[in-house]
Amino acid sequence: MGVPTATQPPPLMTAKEVAELLGVDSKTVLRWGRDGKLTRRRTPGGGGVRFLGSEVYALMGLTETTVEGAQQ
Repeated sequence: MGVPTATQPPPLMTAKEVAELLGVDSKTVLRWGRDGKLTRRRTPGGGGVRFLGSEVYALMGLTETTVEGAQQ
């Protein structure tokens, strides 16, 4: 996924996407979700987990304003 280029974070992200963005293993991301460090959402059917993009970006210190500024 690399450096964010959109003006807004994606609404939901997979553990793999979050891991790539933060430079950690996807198991670490899943553990953070289980421990309550990141809000996780179950997909319909309960088979998968997604994380709030806005929360991930906030963890990185990014906001809409800083992401927009990086594009200019």
